[in-house]
Amino acid sequence: MNRSSIDSELVKVGSDMNKILRRRSETLEIKRITRAACRESYTGGRYIEIGAYRGLARLEIFLDRYSGLIRHRFWYGFSSSNPNNVAQLNDLLSLTRLRRSSLHFTNRDVTRSEGFYRLRRELALKEFDRVVRESYGSAREYYLGVYSPYEVPLSRSDRGALAREASNFYLAIARLLGPKSEFRQTRVAAWRKPDRLMMRRIERAAVTATRRWLARRGYSVRSRESEICGYDLLASHPGRDSWHVEVKGTAGSFGHFILTPNENDAASADPRWRLAMVTHGLSRPSLRIFDLAKMKRTFSLTPTGWEANEL
Repeated sequence: MNRSSIDSELVKVGSDMNKILRRRSETLEIKRITRAACRESYTGGRYIEIGAYRGLARLEIFLDRYSGLIRHRFWYGFSSSNPNNVAQLNDLLSLTRLRRSSLHFTNRDVTRSEGFYRLRRELALKEFDRVVRESYGSAREYYLGVYSPYEVPLSRSDRGALAREASNFYLAIARLLGPKSEFRQTRVAAWRKPDRLMMRRIERAAVTATRRWLARRGYSVRSRESEICGYDLLASHPGRDSWHVEVKGTAGSFGHFILTPNENDAASADPRWRLAMVTHGLSRPSLRIFDLAKMKRTFSLTPTGWEANEL
């Protein structure tokens, strides 16, 4: 890719992200940069700064060859010259389901080839869409982010999906820090205490049933359950549009589920988002697929809590 093509891709994704962050970060201390210029990187590509959070770290997007692959790939996340700032953000992952998926790269994992820096080995497919911590002490550069598998040039739908996933990642960590307090855990309104083990069994059964249902219809399925992207499964089909499937399950015959803010945002903004509702999950699973319009016609959506921030 030449410089103008890289810049064009970065600016489009950055513009989409700014729209999302402007709409969803009113109570968070994210300083957005609306007209940022693309800059040269030492990683075989370019990058753009989207904003900054509380002076802790910059919000950036790279499009480069640092992953070790021949084709350019996106990276999005936080960067700082202070290792303590990135360590603080990384510690917040323990409050989410992302922590168990984190990787850590250092100077030992990097080489210089063809005039730019890259990883010594190609990033494996399973290592994309996972949180990566990078510590390069000799260059005083520290990162916490995600390598994205989307290939360029991006289609319009893939660009929208990438912008939403990157924004969700930024906002998930920013919300844990909160607007005033240093660390904060959010809590949804009171509801009867669930049986955690039973809920997990139902969830696994629902995902298994959905995978089988999709496979029988010619879809290849990749899990995105450990990411903050607003859905659980990426279902790809050679002759059809891909689906971004959120899986919900119950043990009985009555459809009931909780929709998180990220899932609701994805459902509203992503035309490829689908709900897979699995009933009788622990006996004879029965599955129905819904797009947003059908879901709203079928289910009554009721808010279960409010987030309050001190003025």
